[in-house]
Amino acid sequence: MSRLHITPFEFYRLSPAEFYTAIQDHQIREQSKLETQVHSIYEAVRLHGMWMYNFTPGVKKADMLKTPTKLCKFAWEEEKVIKPQSTDQMKSVVNSIHSLMKKNKKFNAKPKQ
Repeated sequence: MSRLHITPFEFYRLSPAEFYTAIQDHQIREQSKLETQVHSIYEAVRLHGMWMYNFTPGVKKADMLKTPTKLCKFAWEEEKVIKPQSTDQMKSVVNSIHSLMKKNKKFNAKPKQ
């Protein structure tokens, strides 16, 4: 109860499904908090690595790193490239939606004019 920040009265009013959902939500929040902490530590280490590289004797000013991302990129920083759908893919999606709607009796009614 203390982890969910609810009173005993609220706990006993929860159904099993609501309790299960509350536990899942709590786990998701904790996982997100942990990931944020880990990302912060990795960012700090990368920044420190950049400073160490830049202040190493013999590194020319032109070779110095301007941003920590030049040193290394993390998996969560990589941009996801979304490929546009081709016309054939769009047609297949529309046709599959149409066939599903045709199977459902609710959508077989003709529109009013």
